[in-house]
Amino acid sequence: MKRTLKEKLRCVHLHLDEEMTIKEIEQIYGLNRSALKYYCSCIE
Repeated sequence: MKRTLKEKLRCVHLHLDEEMTIKEIEQIYGLNRSALKYYCSCIE
């Protein structure tokens, strides 16, 4: 399933600002771990 930019940014925000673990985000939102790491690296 494709994610919208808004959904991707929400997940990045949860990880970087709210300190939610990647594993938690992966389980809740179904976002691939490597994709989330990539999105976070683009922001940092």
